[in-house]
Amino acid sequence: MNTIINSTLNSFTPLFLIALGAIITSVSGTLNIALEGLTLIAALFAIIGANFSNSLVVGVLIGISASFLLALFISLINAYLKTNPFITALASNMIANALTLIITYSMFNSKGLLRLNREPMNTFNIILIGKISLFLPLSLLLFIFVYLLIEKTPFGLKLKATGYNPKVLNAYGISKIKIDTISFLLSSIFCGLAGSYLSLRQGAFISQMSANKGWFALVIVFICNSNIKLLIPATLLFALSESLSNYIQGLNNIPSDITLMIPSIFTLIVMIAISYYNKRKQTVER
Repeated sequence: MNTIINSTLNSFTPLFLIALGAIITSVSGTLNIALEGLTLIAALFAIIGANFSNSLVVGVLIGISASFLLALFISLINAYLKTNPFITALASNMIANALTLIITYSMFNSKGLLRLNREPMNTFNIILIGKISLFLPLSLLLFIFVYLLIEKTPFGLKLKATGYNPKVLNAYGISKIKIDTISFLLSSIFCGLAGSYLSLRQGAFISQMSANKGWFALVIVFICNSNIKLLIPATLLFALSESLSNYIQGLNNIPSDITLMIPSIFTLIVMIAISYYNKRKQTVER
């Protein structure tokens, strides 16, 4: 039981950080499809930064910077070239995946694998739970920050106005593109933290180690209907499905291909259930 709780909390941390970033853009009326690529590129550069500086803190900062710069590049393309944001973000995920392979092979002669040359991220023990990273309490503090940002600040009001009715912003001389860009860049910082956590805690970068967490985060935000108050329980459910997948994978006579499908199957079931609930709700209202 303790193993499942510990695994759930460790899975919860990066997923929750990505979901925090996703909900900022969701409130503004857009979905950050680039979450997966932003997280993956941060995971690689966090290891590179930590290896060159021999400091995990510097590694985290470089990981965040890499994610931020990629998000800035995407934002500039969308703003000045008027490209389709969805297609651009989707392409950035594929570019990030390819870029990690190119960098690890050309610079370190190791295709898709880069090890940390020092001890991985420190953890601390909690009774009945086990080893937990400092990123877990950090993510909860950031949850409070994001909640206050969205619900209690003028910027949060602008975010909501962008999502509900962008014409209101134009009437007050506020640029929708500017608000969207800021929310997108803020989102990248959370992806940077998540990516850094994944690689520095494991002690290595592995190709595609983000493992669809960006997509799961989008589903979580969809389940919450962009309500940040529901973000923690929704993320815990997905983290539990992932930890159960890892736990079952350790049992005998169960192919790993089946157990790795558990989070995706859970996602599909949840989406079907929500769709059915919304359809029934609309029928009742009529």
